[in-house]
Amino acid sequence: MQVPTILLTLLAGSAFAAPASKSSSPRQCSTIWPNETGNFVLSKSGPQLPTQDISFVVPENSVGPCNLVLSFPKGKGTHVSGDVRASVYEHTGELSTDIGNLVGTVELKGSETEDTFRYINSFACKPLMSYKFRLDGERDGRVEFFQGEGQGIAMTVGSC
Repeated sequence: MQVPTILLTLLAGSAFAAPASKSSSPRQCSTIWPNETGNFVLSKSGPQLPTQDISFVVPENSVGPCNLVLSFPKGKGTHVSGDVRASVYEHTGELSTDIGNLVGTVELKGSETEDTFRYINSFACKPLMSYKFRLDGERDGRVEFFQGEGQGIAMTVGSC
């Protein structure tokens, strides 16, 4: 009989047409601002290599990744001159002269016309995460911005 064949064909077709189920857990992400707030200033003139330290206290049981980012609202982070490309080092030593491992580079500059978001690198989360920013360009440069909640260098934690 053809009825069972038609019925099986309809049932098989409806299985493929069923909508995919949505994930039951929404993506979770939080932003942590560094311990250091106030003016972030790097100024390079000649052969010197100035550095600026930034550190983050990551809450216990944070589910990573921990992403180091640069974030400015429109019109912020624009007080720059010259070469403002910075190398970013994971600060692992106890002495302020220890640089650590190079983990990224970033242009420390916002935009007058749009929000700025630059991803620097992603890491496994640790309770304390510390970085050194250093102007390494061949030319002189200067960058100055207010580092605080809502603008500057931040750490996003989780799937954003």
